[in-house]
Amino acid sequence: MYRFGQGVTQDYVQSLAWFRKAAENGAPSAQHNVGLFYTQGWGVAQDYGKAAYWFERAANQGYVPSMFGLGLIYENGDGTAKDTAVAYKWYSLAVLNAGDDGTRTKAAAMKDLMAGTLTAQQIAEIDNQVKTWKPTPEPEVGYSVKRLRKPTGWPSTIRSWPGPDWDGRRSAHGSGRCARS
Repeated sequence: MYRFGQGVTQDYVQSLAWFRKAAENGAPSAQHNVGLFYTQGWGVAQDYGKAAYWFERAANQGYVPSMFGLGLIYENGDGTAKDTAVAYKWYSLAVLNAGDDGTRTKAAAMKDLMAGTLTAQQIAEIDNQVKTWKPTPEPEVGYSVKRLRKPTGWPSTIRSWPGPDWDGRRSAHGSGRCARS
C-alpha cells in the first residue's frame, strides 16, 4: 500500500517499516521485499550486504525470487565477495523450485553462465547439494492465524475457530463452519 501509494501517499519509509515487522516474524515474501528496499535504496541507504541477509532468510525458506536475487548478488559481488559457485547454487535452486513463469528460464540462463566459470567437479558437488536441499521454515514469532485458538469461556456451541462469520455460513477466509447459540 505505502510502497506504491495505493490509497495513501507513497512512503517508502513507512512501507519498509511494515515489511520489516512481517520479515522479522519470518514471512519470506516480506523478507524478500526488505531485501529489495536495500538493493534499490528505497527509504534506506542502498546496502547489498543487508539485502543479501534478507534474501538469504527468504531463500532458505524456499522463496524463489530471493534465490534468484542471491544469485545476482554473489555473481556480481555486490555487498559480499564475488562467488560464482554460490551464485550457481542459488540459480540452480531457483530453477529447481520455480514455477513455469519466466523465473525458471532466467535462472536457467544465469546458471548456465555460471557453469562456464566452474570446474566439472565443482558443478557435480553443487548439484549434489542442490538435490538434497530442503527449505527450512523459520519459527513463527508473534501472531499468526495458525496460532489462534478458541478463547476460554466461549460457548461450547461454537464449533470452529477462527472465523469471522458466526451465523453458520462458511467464512470469507475459508475456515470451517461456525454455529451460534
